[in-house]
Amino acid sequence: MPYQIHFSHREIISLLFFTLAGVLTAVMLHLSLFVGFSPGLIYMLSLLLFIAMAGIYNGLLEELNVIQPFLDRWLSDSASLVGNTWRTIAATLMISIVACNQTLPIILTGRSFLAHWRKYHSSEELTRVMADSTMLFPGMIPWSVLALMCSTITDVAVLSYLPYACFLWILPFITMIVSFVNEWGKRKYIKVENSC
Repeated sequence: MPYQIHFSHREIISLLFFTLAGVLTAVMLHLSLFVGFSPGLIYMLSLLLFIAMAGIYNGLLEELNVIQPFLDRWLSDSASLVGNTWRTIAATLMISIVACNQTLPIILTGRSFLAHWRKYHSSEELTRVMADSTMLFPGMIPWSVLALMCSTITDVAVLSYLPYACFLWILPFITMIVSFVNEWGKRKYIKVENSC
C-alpha cells in the first residue's frame, strides 16, 4: 500500500507563505550582494537586515508549528533503518528548500525525529544521517544563506559549482548504503543468535 500524506488547506497555505517569504529574503540578499556593493555601513546594514529576517522567518516556522505536523506524519509508519534514513533525508531536503539557512533544518530534524529514532534505532544513527544530509543540503539550495555565502566568497554561482561539489550530493547516497549494510548486518546477527 503506497504511503499517502494528506494536508489541510491551512497547512498548505502556511507552507507556501513561508516558502515565499524565505525566497524573497534570499533574493534581497542576492540583490544586495550583486547589484553594486554599497560602501561600508550601508552594505553591512543590508546583510544584517537579511540575517534578522531569516531569524524571524525561522522563529515563525518553529513557533507556529508549521512543519512539525508534516514531519510527524512522514515518519509515522516507518520502522526500518533504511526506510527511516531515506525519509529523514527527504524531509531534510524539503526543510532545506523551505528554510533559507542551515540552522532550521538541523533544529527541526533533530527535535522532530529524535524520539522516533530512539524508539526504533539510536540517536547515534540519527546523528550520522543528519551529518550526511542535513549539514550538506543548504550548500546546494541556491537561495540558502550558506550557498549564497559560498558563492560570494568563491565568486562562482551555486549552480556552476554544484556539479563539482561531489561531497554534497554523494554523501547522502553513501549514508543510504551504510544504513542498508547496518540493517542487513543486524538482521544477520539476529538470525544467527536465534539459531543458537
